[in-house]
Order: sequence, then structure tokens, then C-alpha cells
Amino acid sequence: MDWTRAELTDLSMETLPYGDQYSSTGADRMLADIRAIGGPRHRDVHGSMERARDYCRAELTTAGWTVTDQEFNPAAGLRISDHGRPGSPLPIRWSSNLHGVNLIATRHGDPKPGDTLVIAHLDTVFTSPGADDNGSGVAVILELARRINWTTSGTADVVLALVDFEETGHLGSKHLARTLPRPGLVICLDSVGVYTDAPGSQKVPAALGVIDRCAVDAIKALDNRGNFLMVVHRDNSADAASQFADNALQDRLLTVLVHDGRPNPPRGQAYTRQ
Repeated sequence: MDWTRAELTDLSMETLPYGDQYSSTGADRMLADIRAIGGPRHRDVHGSMERARDYCRAELTTAGWTVTDQEFNPAAGLRISDHGRPGSPLPIRWSSNLHGVNLIATRHGDPKPGDTLVIAHLDTVFTSPGADDNGSGVAVILELARRINWTTSGTADVVLALVDFEETGHLGSKHLARTLPRPGLVICLDSVGVYTDAPGSQKVPAALGVIDRCAVDAIKALDNRGNFLMVVHRDNSADAASQFADNALQDRLLTVLVHDGRPNPPRGQAYTRQ
């Protein structure tokens, strides 16, 4: 759907429907989730990951999901630092003796080929409280778990995953990609908790103009307001992204679609697993 600058601006200035349709109870629960898991959630903050996983595991179980701990031990190597900004031009550090745990939640047995996989990373960098990145994504998954209520299983299902070591080069997600059956669709929730309608509040990374110039133009049409949800997709998920954008617009939630030009599976999945 194409929008003029005036139409986008008018739409963005309208009051969002956080009334009966978006119950304050759900919003309050998600805020409580973010506070409960705390932060930083980091391997060098003693007990922080264990406490966050215990909370998430309990909430998923209470909502009727079966939760499995997927443990993994990445090989030692040079990786992006998860200690924030260590002061070097490239934040690269040697990491070894890592032990990660992904939480995988299902409703009808083990994951199957064709399932929809919804993931969010639970860890943070050492210096971050982790409310938006990525307590917000974790809170959405927990609320989604509470709202999904299936009584029968079908040919495809939804699998929820809270992954570890995202901040060290997506190690948890890569392990998940290597070990789970090929999903039909993957939805990754990351930093979805910040909203502002102030003009000029949204900074646009220079690299985005190289990846998708149309996305940059769409943000400029909003007067660079941070009042939208960015949906990054590949060719094989373009239809799902467009459908999501259309559904979101019905609820007055603006989206900006960004095309990820990396190859689709099987080459794309091989790239993801590396």
C-alpha cells in the first residue's frame, strides 16, 4: 500500500487505540515481565541469566507450554564483544568456555517442519539494563504464550524460543537453526518497546540506505518519527511481512518494510547456520 507524506503524517498523529482492544492488563503484564527479568542479563553477572530463564520458564509453563532447555557449548573463537564498547575500533574479543541455554516452548510435541518459529534473545551486553534490547521482545513472547490457546494440533504449529548469546554473534540462534527442523516462517522480535511521535526522533543508519532506499524514504515521510515497527524480511517471507503490515495498519500501527537481499534457503539457511 502506497501512502503520501501527508497521509502518513496524519495517521501517525492520531491517538493509538490502547483502549479495550489493547487491554491495560496485557500492557501491565509485559511491563512486569521486563522488570522481573531485570538486567544486565549477562554471563559475567552472576546468576542473572539463570534468574531470567527461571522466570520465563515458569511463565511459559503456567501458560500451558512445554519448555525444553537446549544447552550448547560454542567453540572458542574471536567474536563480537558482549561487554558493550570495550574502547577498541572493532569490538572483537576472544571468547572461550561458553555455555549457552536456549529455551524452546511448544504446545503439541516436538517442533515439526513447517512450524512458525517466534524467537527473541534473552541476553544483554554487560553494560545494558536490557529493557528494550531485548526485554521488550521477551515480554512480547511471554504475552503471546498467554494469548495462544489451541486445543488441537495441526500440521503446523507455533514454536517459541528465547535464545542465548545473541550479543556474541547470534550463537544461540545459529545453534537453533542447526538443530531444529526447517520452519515455515521465522519471526524474530528485537527491540520493539520504544515509541515516540516526536519529529526527528528516529535516527537512520547510513547502511539502511544501501540495503533498502525505499525504507529510508518511508521514514523520512514520517518526519523521522520513531513511531513505527520495522519489519525486515527476505524474498520468501515478503508475503508474510506485507500481511503483517496490512493487519497492523488496521490497528493504526505503522510499519516500515525493509528487504533483506540475502539469498533464500537452502543457501540462506546455510548462511544463517554458520
